[in-house]
Amino acid sequence: NYTSIHNDFIDFLMPVLTFGEMKVYMYILRHTHGLNRKTARLSLSFIQNGNDVGHDLTAVKYNGVNLSRAAIAKAINSLVYYGLIVKYDVNREGTLYGIGDNIRVDELNARSRIKSRKNKQKMARIVKKGKR
Repeated sequence: NYTSIHNDFIDFLMPVLTFGEMKVYMYILRHTHGLNRKTARLSLSFIQNGNDVGHDLTAVKYNGVNLSRAAIAKAINSLVYYGLIVKYDVNREGTLYGIGDNIRVDELNARSRIKSRKNKQKMARIVKKGKR
């Protein structure tokens, strides 16, 4: 089994997303497209920890993303803002998520430029420290 990932994710999104955003996006992608579904109902607890199969050997084991709930919530809010995921419905069992198709490309491009500028500044500081 595998989950197909679009080349644009690797070429464009992966360098722009934070580590937490990438993990949460991949997790939601796995539970939607990876299981041939448009949406998946996932709780923060499930995203964080996965499920425990217990003694039922027929159940599928899913690991979580191993991030704090705060980091997951922050990543989800960012992914929703950029249109990469969509929140459809919230209830006691979790939130219904889907993969977005109205991605805010201009804002992601701006974020990429800012991130690139910060990385250049960071490298300049490292080089400057090394010359002392």
